[in-house]
Order: sequence, then C-alpha cells, then structure tokens
Amino acid sequence: MRKTTLLLFVLLLSSVMIAAAGDKVVTQASTVNAVLKGMYDGTITFGELKKYGDFGIGYFDKMGGEALAVDGVFYRIKSDGLTEVIKDNDKTPFFIVTKFESDTDNFTNRKFDLKELKDYLLSMMPRKKSFYAIKVSGIFDNLKGRTFLRQAKPYPAIDQVLETQTEANFTNTEGILIGFYTPEFLEGIGIPGFHFHYLSKDKARGGHVISLNVNSVTIEFFEITRFQILFPDNVDYQGAELGFTKKMRKELQKFEKQ
Repeated sequence: MRKTTLLLFVLLLSSVMIAAAGDKVVTQASTVNAVLKGMYDGTITFGELKKYGDFGIGYFDKMGGEALAVDGVFYRIKSDGLTEVIKDNDKTPFFIVTKFESDTDNFTNRKFDLKELKDYLLSMMPRKKSFYAIKVSGIFDNLKGRTFLRQAKPYPAIDQVLETQTEANFTNTEGILIGFYTPEFLEGIGIPGFHFHYLSKDKARGGHVISLNVNSVTIEFFEITRFQILFPDNVDYQGAELGFTKKMRKELQKFEKQ
C-alpha cells in the first residue's frame, strides 16, 4: 500500500513538473499602481530580469526613459529618442518580460492606424482574459514615440512627469513593435489592454508608441499561460497604500495614451 501511494505521488509530481515546464510564462517586476504612486526608483536589475526572458517592455530607473528588450538585448530609449544598451546593474521600477516563442506568424497587407491594428490583433486572440506577447514588424509610414526625462527627488506626481515627456516622429521607418496585451481585470497590477514600444531596424531609435500608420505588417504572438510578479522588497512599497482608485485609472489612461 505504501509503495502504491509513493508511486502515485511520484507520478503526480512528475506530471505537475512537466506541465510547468511547458508553460509560457510572463514575469512582471513590481506593479503599475506603484509607479502611479510615485515609486520611480528601480527595484530590480536588468541582469536579474534576463533570467526570466529575452523580450519585454517597461521603464528605466527614475523614469529616465522607456526600456525594452528584444532577442535578449535590453535597450534604454533616452529623452532624444536614441537608444543605448542597458547594463546588467541598471535598474527598473516596472518591467514585463517573457521568453518570446511565437506560435502565430501572420502577414497582412492591410492598412492600419494604431487603433485599427489593436482591433485586428484582438480579433486574432482566441481568449481575451489571457496575456499575449506580441511582435509586429513592418515599414511604418509614420510613427510617433515618446519617452521621459529622468526624474529627481522629491519625485513629482505622475501627471507632472507627463509634462516632461519628449516625442519623436518617425517617417518611412522600418522596425518592430514590442508589446503585450494584459487582460482588463488586472488593471492596476498591470497596464490593461495593449502596450507597445518601438525599435527601429538599426536598433538606434525608439519610443513608447502613441500613434502610427502602416500599410503591411508581419504579426507574431503567443498566449501566456502563467503570470508571476516580482514584488519590490523595500519600505516604500511595503508601506504604501496601493488600492486602485478612479483617479489612478484616469492617470493611467492619460499616461499610456500620450
């Protein structure tokens, strides 16, 4: 009887391990409501984040620019829209990362603006309450990207950070959108809906995508089966009131759509 019970336990444990090994995991450093509360200091190094994936987007330490990762290389997008490779000991206050393993590759020669592209992507997704990692490649007729100036303590409120944003306009530019779809019910923990950063083909320029127009694109994406959060282990985060309010919802909508 004991041998049978032990065998059943081993088989059950093995099946769980196999299932976990097959999961497509997205890992998020901190929560977006912490950023909305003015927690702009980096809490985890990019070197540590590399353990969790090779593809992602987020913010740079002290909101000193946007950040992204593609093909295992992490880039900071500076206030002038130019990029630089991030060092392993640099930090981020918020970042979402995964290992990019697309199971859908679709070319279309339809014309899109940003809203139309999002609607098209949504129509391709079999389940709307899942995470998706998305890569969109193409030659963009025009694209507007934004980034931020590094903030200094005492940190300003998030609406004041918006006033420091800089914008770059790209014309006839070839590159990729790196992004995620986060289900709406995770609002406050993550950024709900679509969130894209742009990187030019030569890896020299980019930004958080505000608007675009494109005539044809190649779309790669896959559904995430497991979501995990790396919570900051510091006094500011652990002592903060992080309930998501109507005011924070408005701030987030304004923050991500500008």
